[in-house]
Amino acid sequence: MIKRAFLFVFLFCAVASGKGRFRPGDWITYGNFRYVTSVSVGFTHVYFGTTEGVLRFDRNRRVFDAPMTTADGLPDSYVRQLAYDASTDQLYAATALGGAYFLPAFGEWYPATFPDNLTDRERPKLPLLVPDDFNLRYLGDGQVGDNQFRRFRFTDWAEDGFNNLWIGSWGLGAFVGDLRLGTLVRLPYGLLTSRVAAFWMEPGKIWFACLRKGADAGGLALWDLKEERWSFWEAGLAANFPSDDIFALSGNQNFIFLGTEQGILRYDRKTGYFRPAGRRGGLRGEAVLALLATEGGLFAGTRYGVYAVDPKTDSVWNLTSPSIAGAVVNDLKMAGSYLWAATNRGLFRLAAGSKNWTRFSDASQIALSTIRSLAVSGEFLWAGGLRGLLQVNTVSDSIEGYRVAAGDADLDVYAVGANGKYVWAAVRSGVYQFDPANKEWDFLSDLEGLTSNEIYQIHVEGDYVWFATASGASRFFWNAPHLRK
Repeated sequence: MIKRAFLFVFLFCAVASGKGRFRPGDWITYGNFRYVTSVSVGFTHVYFGTTEGVLRFDRNRRVFDAPMTTADGLPDSYVRQLAYDASTDQLYAATALGGAYFLPAFGEWYPATFPDNLTDRERPKLPLLVPDDFNLRYLGDGQVGDNQFRRFRFTDWAEDGFNNLWIGSWGLGAFVGDLRLGTLVRLPYGLLTSRVAAFWMEPGKIWFACLRKGADAGGLALWDLKEERWSFWEAGLAANFPSDDIFALSGNQNFIFLGTEQGILRYDRKTGYFRPAGRRGGLRGEAVLALLATEGGLFAGTRYGVYAVDPKTDSVWNLTSPSIAGAVVNDLKMAGSYLWAATNRGLFRLAAGSKNWTRFSDASQIALSTIRSLAVSGEFLWAGGLRGLLQVNTVSDSIEGYRVAAGDADLDVYAVGANGKYVWAAVRSGVYQFDPANKEWDFLSDLEGLTSNEIYQIHVEGDYVWFATASGASRFFWNAPHLRK
């Protein structure tokens, strides 16, 4: 018996070591989990297989745990079927790239043949259920409808033996029905679409800008971490929310600002209403690519220049001087006593009280070419673009440029994030984690746990760095004890 236990531990350690230096929870992917393919009830959790991973709902705490995707060892995020083995407390998943089983005790997935014998279960007949959401109605034929006359069919369901019927739908995610009361409760979790253009973070809340993807409309998603609640506003369906893609997000205590194809959209946090902003000053119909909000105002970058907006009066001031006129503004940041602009014509800055932008220059000529993204960490401004990565000390104006990463790769940077320890620079094939103090480069990609190598924005929040990508939002635990050098 002791020999068998030792052999199991040895084999487990060998498999785990093959997964590299990362452990369960280091990488988490948040995607669109509204399309459920399979439902399975376990001892402590209910599992929902979706087209972008597995959701697990804690039956005791009544909340979702972190989703499971390819970052956790699934062969493919599109889960065709789930099956739970009560005798071993193992969850099995079938995907197009093979099967796998999940050990809740270890929190990891391992390759396995999907057991067909576990799928022979009879689904109970669907009873009449009344949704608690006034925007939904049960149609009585395994479908729910909404106020926009859309229909969403139930794809799978399972009873847990405690008068709960767990239901998966195609388009609205997970539901639970109370068989005693006859009620139906939606359990929303995840994004509107997995194309995340931008996010804005505040204590306890994360706002996501989702782009259109396939038949799904984009829009705005809010994750309230304290309440463990997701909220959604679909573009083209929410009142006064046009069907435009969102390119930028920013906010303050009163408003959330959306930079869209047709200008700025303002969400009033008290009233819950959307309305355009900045249209009186000429921002009507102009694509807004960058936003920077303060408590008293807003700066907006477009394809033609920079504007200041007073959200309360809707007044707009054109801050575009001849030196920056016609430049495509990709990002805006406040650092030192300057407003900085990343443009397709280089890096510009505007001093407080000045009317003229100054084009920044450096010996490596990084700042003179296209700059796509900016990040601020303490007294340092980091700029990433076509020719590499630039560090600017906003106090002393000292500059250091990096045109080559790890000694052999030319840097063409699409997004930048920074804190006091590392700088993350996204390139076409992934992201570099750079330690400026020791001049050390580490490369991360979808092979390590990143959901996509196509990165639109990077944001560092405490021990985690977030990546907005074309296939969801990735959260990386950069400060995990086992990853510290």
